[in-house]
Amino acid sequence: MRQGDERALDTLVARYYLLLVAFVSRYVASVDASEDVVQELFIRLWRRRDVLHVRGTVRTYLFSAARNAARDAIDSGTARARAEARAVDAADESIGISLPDRDVEDADFLAMVASVTEQLPERCRDVYLLARDQGLSYGEIAGVLGIAPSTVRTQMGRALAFLERRIGPLLALVLVVRS
Repeated sequence: MRQGDERALDTLVARYYLLLVAFVSRYVASVDASEDVVQELFIRLWRRRDVLHVRGTVRTYLFSAARNAARDAIDSGTARARAEARAVDAADESIGISLPDRDVEDADFLAMVASVTEQLPERCRDVYLLARDQGLSYGEIAGVLGIAPSTVRTQMGRALAFLERRIGPLLALVLVVRS
């Protein structure tokens, strides 16, 4: 990439684009906003390729950069504003379309799980989402977040205990109601 080889950038985009979009979508309000953030990330990487210094793995670097870009987008409000505008447009388009009850129940439950996940302290949430959504190992998560693997283990334990306390009783209720 430093030598201007666009194929190197294409390889990175092909390998990491979808993973990064999924990761960023946990920070910003919509997939569209996540795609915007990731596209801007790759554009910035390309423009700064001559001064880019990657310590560790490229994967760790990209996830760290994506996390920072997502937080910057949230701070600037641009991602949220775009996402809210798109959500309003999508809601307007869907008027009159009814989903089957099961789909609504599933969507409600997933929304509840997402809401509880958002209540996690920031570090716990980051660790949990990197493991759950990206399938990263504790070592990889430690690299992305710049923390020790033992801290990742501790934060994951706290996240799982919190989720079990909040969702466990509700999950049992959902399973009983659906039976």
